Amino acid sequence: DAWQYTGDISSWAPISADPELDLVYIPTNGVTIDYYGGHHPGDNLYGTSLISLNARTGERAWHFQMVRHDIWNFDTPTAPILLDVETESGPTPIVAQATKQGLVYVFNRETGEPIWPIEEVPMPASTVPGEKLSEYQPIPTKPAPYEYLGSGEDNLVDFTPELKFQALEALAEFNMGPLFNPPIQANHPSGKLSSLMCPSGAVNITHPPVADPESGVMYIMSRYSCGSRRLVSG
Repeated sequence: DAWQYTGDISSWAPISADPELDLVYIPTNGVTIDYYGGHHPGDNLYGTSLISLNARTGERAWHFQMVRHDIWNFDTPTAPILLDVETESGPTPIVAQATKQGLVYVFNRETGEPIWPIEEVPMPASTVPGEKLSEYQPIPTKPAPYEYLGSGEDNLVDFTPELKFQALEALAEFNMGPLFNPPIQANHPSGKLSSLMCPSGAVNITHPPVADPESGVMYIMSRYSCGSRRLVSG
């Protein structure tokens, strides 16, 4: 029932439309507030999703939620790309949605069926009191990510052993982890200062992607960056 007092599922990114199918495709943001979800429990249906509506009736045709219980500010940031491509099933109308997560989700734009399998991947739990995250998040198997997903020793600078050591020292006070690394609270038992979220939900995609309808190639401008998140009670 959280929608009654804290909803804020909207579309601040542009929408796309298929006039032949009479369908519009709406990318949505997460619910209020960006980094804490204790007051809106559950997966928060339709938040951080791609929703297809019938343009004539307004009825929902299909939807896919790309982030459940979004506390990472992973609002869907760009207009969906519509293409007609060849798949194993023959000519297929697709919709491709780029995301702040560094992932592209691709669906049959008429039926909403994923073009490639989307796996349910287990995710870490939150240590913040009152916060309960989704245990799994949907991760597409294709296309390949266009960013590093998460943070850890393996993706720190290592041109020389000295540089690698400096990088490890600089990040020693931060909680590193996978793509859906949750924020930590102030005075965390681990002694860590805050959590790193990589890629950041703030600045990695700043321009819309484009696609070549003849080649089927999609072009995405993305900048890898991390954000640091710590929650302090008010």
